Amino acid sequence: LKPVQTVKQREHFSMKIKEKIRPNDKLFKIVADNTSHTH
Repeated sequence: LKPVQTVKQREHFSMKIKEKIRPNDKLFKIVADNTSHTH
């Protein structure tokens, strides 16, 4: 496997994690909300 910086939706990739996962588990990317709610 070659290291990559980005993966597109529906592409297969692998990453090393401590927890055991199953084939039907879902992966979510958590991102910060940088939008300002003040006017």
